[in-house]
Amino acid sequence: MAIQIKVHDGELSQHEIDSYLDELKKQHPDQQIYSVEFRVDGAYVDVKYRYESVPFHRIRRITGYLVGDVQ
Repeated sequence: MAIQIKVHDGELSQHEIDSYLDELKKQHPDQQIYSVEFRVDGAYVDVKYRYESVPFHRIRRITGYLVGDVQ
């Protein structure tokens, strides 16, 4: 899946965008990046990012035994 990228209030080179993405991937190697928004303010860049949600299943525990999902 392609990462959605938006740049607001300025411009960033593809090299700069790739550097930010590489850093995000290093910080959270087990998560898939969904979207990244950059807001350029002079020499500062604010980065807002979202990861894809991780599906999970709830299970019940009765007296120490795992007995299946809650359905």
